[in-house]
Amino acid sequence: MGTRPESVLPLTDNPSPHRMLMVTGLLLPYKLSIIPLGILTSGCFSMLFYPEYYPNQSIIWTADLVIGTVTYGYMILWKHKDNPLTQTSKLYTRITLLFYWLFILYWLFCAILQFATHTRPTLEIQGKNILMSTAWWFFFSTMAYLYYTICITLLQRAQELRIWLKSVKNEKPSLDIFFIAYNAHYKIILQFSKYWNFLVFLGFCLLGFHIPIDLISVIYAKNYYDSFGLSIKTISLGWYIACICKLNDIEPFILNYLYKHRIYSLEDMTAIEKYIEHRPLGLDFYGIKINKGFIIKILLLILNLIIPTLYGLLSNSVFG
Repeated sequence: MGTRPESVLPLTDNPSPHRMLMVTGLLLPYKLSIIPLGILTSGCFSMLFYPEYYPNQSIIWTADLVIGTVTYGYMILWKHKDNPLTQTSKLYTRITLLFYWLFILYWLFCAILQFATHTRPTLEIQGKNILMSTAWWFFFSTMAYLYYTICITLLQRAQELRIWLKSVKNEKPSLDIFFIAYNAHYKIILQFSKYWNFLVFLGFCLLGFHIPIDLISVIYAKNYYDSFGLSIKTISLGWYIACICKLNDIEPFILNYLYKHRIYSLEDMTAIEKYIEHRPLGLDFYGIKINKGFIIKILLLILNLIIPTLYGLLSNSVFG
């Protein structure tokens, strides 16, 4: 019935995630993985030993490194290993891979900006430059890997559910078999949520938090070099949300699909509705369900609150 209850991230011959994970240092032996974690931790204290490093938003950037360090430590303690992925459509895979490389390009942009800004040819300054660029490499490579892995996994889960629904339509299994198959899919998402729910929600919050800050930095503070990062974060958040919604919008689709094709009687459909009510096949972020309805509410908030606020700041900047 299209289920793989034994695997959270099914096997494939796609080597890309393995290479992505290698460059993060997370495949190092446990004792050696302390080295990149130590570099990340050192970067968190840059405001003490290298206060002139960040041209602006120093507290925000430092907070990012702290979050990156905690995430890295979480993955070490979790003993995260390479989890190969099945590919979705080639188009979806290529789009997600493009965002991976955009994050790597963003690191390169920041590193070039850093070395171009702090050019004093002293061992102290250049040593600090190397330390910070290395810390940010572990941050960006890890976050880019997580972004790719999460997006592909969510898309693949949505695809598997649609394949399963088509098999239900064609085979018209008994209600008991339907419940068995549904429960197998439910266990897969439970297993995925156990380790990944925190990381998926963290990615959403990080990207969403930075966009208005960068927007204010570009428009109000005229830090135009932040526009490159703003562009990457905005489009990557859009694709990230699309991948989450692709899975979370499956739940209402299941009932509509079953009703549309009249696979089961009304009495059976009532039983199905009761059964799946407390067995979601999507991701629930501590009471927050990111789907089309949630995104519409956020967009309305932006239109009614955030945009007028930004307009007011811009007006004060121009006419003040």
